[in-house]
Amino acid sequence: MRVLLQTILQPIGLSTILVLAGIVSRQPLISIAGIAVLWLLSTPIVSDVLLRPLERAFPALEIALCPEADAVAVISGNIINGLNRTGVQWGPSCGRFHDGVRLMLAQKAPLLILAGAASIDGAAPSQGEILRNVAVDRGLSPQQILVTPPVSTTADEVEAIGALCQTRGIRSIIVVTSAWHMPRTMRLSRKTGLTSHAFPTDYRVPERPGFALARILPRARTLANSDAAVHEYWGLLWTILAG
Repeated sequence: MRVLLQTILQPIGLSTILVLAGIVSRQPLISIAGIAVLWLLSTPIVSDVLLRPLERAFPALEIALCPEADAVAVISGNIINGLNRTGVQWGPSCGRFHDGVRLMLAQKAPLLILAGAASIDGAAPSQGEILRNVAVDRGLSPQQILVTPPVSTTADEVEAIGALCQTRGIRSIIVVTSAWHMPRTMRLSRKTGLTSHAFPTDYRVPERPGFALARILPRARTLANSDAAVHEYWGLLWTILAG
């Protein structure tokens, strides 16, 4: 029920409902409102307004200034799109993994934790197992890398990371995820009792975007950013209500 409600209230779902409601009720203004919502959420100027508060919730850090911890925990989600003949096909949030490896190579922690999220096609191996092989190719030893059991949501993942840390005696972690995903992730991470340090990455809102005509024109990529922001706000609300 919760997943269905969130889907309906996402930009495309909400716009579709408004358009259909206008057609059924023969109220064209309602349909126009649905089209306007989709247009606005597809423009960089509106998308940036939605994403900016999420991305600025935790300060950006240089790797040299990041505090040390017992482990680096890379949160999954759009890191890889799958495998092809040349190797890993990287997704839009691949910066999470790359920065996690950089933190390890900078000796900010002795262990790297990856999520056992299912592969895009649902086949084995998991995304965590795929990324473990990449991390080994980049200089980490297999003994430095832990992969959680299968997970499907951010809440599941953070809970699995917490359980894994408890069995290993890990007390502090560096949480690496997209900047817009960090507020919800940190709220969940702190519930585990771990000392959690935020290392946001994958920024999507420019520091000083300025103004250009293109910022009020719709783009598919920008709609995806708005969709991610709305999803995070709903997820953050559910997390707060859950206590």
